[in-house]
Amino acid sequence: MADETSAKHRAPRRRDWRFLFRSDSLALNFTATVAGPRPRPDGKDRLSEPALLDRWFCEAQLPPLAHEVSERGLEKAKALRESIFRVAVSGLKTTTVSPDDVEHINSAARAGVAPLRLGPDGQSAIPPDESTLDELLGLIARDAIDVFSGPYRDRIRKCGSPKCQVLFVDRSRAGNRRWCAMSPCGDQASARAYRKRKKATVQEQL
Repeated sequence: MADETSAKHRAPRRRDWRFLFRSDSLALNFTATVAGPRPRPDGKDRLSEPALLDRWFCEAQLPPLAHEVSERGLEKAKALRESIFRVAVSGLKTTTVSPDDVEHINSAARAGVAPLRLGPDGQSAIPPDESTLDELLGLIARDAIDVFSGPYRDRIRKCGSPKCQVLFVDRSRAGNRRWCAMSPCGDQASARAYRKRKKATVQEQL
């Protein structure tokens, strides 16, 4: 029985972690690989080993890597991720952007991109068979530049759930999106509000 109980509360294996793609931006989805209710640097880094970065690229539907990610490559990717995160947060807090972070993103964005190929039908594009790590990080960096300098630059938000640290781009027509996703963050907030109203009603009836 003790073994069964401990198994229920055992932390998920690293390879079982679920990546979040709720940000409506490749770059901000990348920053969401540090997750959990605690803000950086105390959140859970879901890129804890090179194989997980490779898996994230795959789930983000990026071209496959030509070579396995090394520990050095993982650290390089994480460094870019944190530069993107800091620039995004500086916009939320209207604080000065670090010139080092800006240069880091610009430098990564200069990496070449593996070219598309024309399909046999002459009308469709075929993605590259494989890409280098620098090319994939370049795609992420260029998306960050598009977000930070584009029409939605003032619509970068932090999820309204106190248990969620995900940043997202609010592309809603009204510009009033509060949650990275309704499930679970929005639904949990609605449930909390309902319980609060119900408790207040009961107290009024006493």
